[in-house]
Amino acid sequence: MSEIKYKGSTAVKELVTKGAKKGFVTYEELSHVLSEEELKDSEHIEDTILKLEESGIYVIKKSDEEEADEIA
Repeated sequence: MSEIKYKGSTAVKELVTKGAKKGFVTYEELSHVLSEEELKDSEHIEDTILKLEESGIYVIKKSDEEEADEIA
């Protein structure tokens, strides 16, 4: 797994670190760390997801824990 070089906010860098440990981040987690401007730019979102996935961090809809919480 290559190290991701992301020139984003501290929150994004923390998400990358968290994602590297788990192997994934959720779309919801990603949306919480991107700015409103970044969220309006679909190309930026796609580039961010691509960078994450190239580093072995998958972007998923929901984690198993979140799905379990919804069922309970």
